[in-house]
Amino acid sequence: MTLPASGEIKFSQLESEYTQSASNSNISFSEFYFGGSKLQSNSAAASAYGDSNHPKYSSHFQNIPSSGEIRMSWFRGKSAYYARQTTLERSGNVATVSGTDVENEFWKTGNAYSAFYDIVTNGECTSNNRNYAALRITPAPSRPGSTAHITTQHTVSGAGGRGGRGENGGSNGEPGFTALRVRGNAYLVNNSTLRGGGGGGGGGGSRKNSYNECYCCNVTNGSISGSGGGGGAGHNNAPGGSHGNAPGANFKYNGGNGSSGSSTGGGSGGSGCAYNVVLGTYCSKEGGDGGNYGQKGEDGEGGTRGGESGKAIRISNGKYFVKLTTGTLQGGEDSI
Repeated sequence: MTLPASGEIKFSQLESEYTQSASNSNISFSEFYFGGSKLQSNSAAASAYGDSNHPKYSSHFQNIPSSGEIRMSWFRGKSAYYARQTTLERSGNVATVSGTDVENEFWKTGNAYSAFYDIVTNGECTSNNRNYAALRITPAPSRPGSTAHITTQHTVSGAGGRGGRGENGGSNGEPGFTALRVRGNAYLVNNSTLRGGGGGGGGGGSRKNSYNECYCCNVTNGSISGSGGGGGAGHNNAPGGSHGNAPGANFKYNGGNGSSGSSTGGGSGGSGCAYNVVLGTYCSKEGGDGGNYGQKGEDGEGGTRGGESGKAIRISNGKYFVKLTTGTLQGGEDSI
């Protein structure tokens, strides 16, 4: 349990808090320095140790020296923490670190005890699923002070949004998705590029015209549906939107479908033309192009809106997040 906030601190209490078995006669004071064998360090713990704004600074690190004089009174109100000594390496599709797994390695349970762990990319991180970020850090809620130190050495790319359907019956382009999603406290060293997926292009509007056939005093209607928007940039190859439904008319035609996005850029909006002996050449309104990484999809011509870009970084409300090195961010950041 947490050490007393006032009064005398006994060495046996210190042993009990920071070791799995108390009354070990071989333990010395030097082991209780920050960075010693009982208060181990890694990049996450070292960052928090030097950061008085960290939510667990006073609980774990304040007044604890790394060398020199050490006093029992400086441990008042302190609780043990876990600093994982092996760095977690991640890459590939929907690279995920489960804080639950990391935190369960700590022999003490309870929300007073935090886990500090380091993460580094060892290859590009991508997502082929709009429901998941390319790199996901999901700590357990049972240890609210737990903190990750994330070093991105490679590009992290969010999934692209689907292109919007053309009108009639049109839909907006879907938003792109997040590159890095952090649900707990974290420090970030971004030595590369974090880029949200491109937004899908909007669907084009439909077109309907009337022509007067004077030889029989009839009115001929021609219509063509709007073309679909292009898919946004992302490794998921977000589909382009389909053409819409042509409005009611004597002659009805369809616009074109948007093309899929890819890992190198957004897809093109659709277009299409039809020919009729009475109406001549009759073209749809074009769908918007899908956005490149970190960019909104283009609005469809006279139709629906393009999707917003995915975020480079998305963090959870109320969590402590510090960018130690910003690097390149395409798509910005937000908290939810």
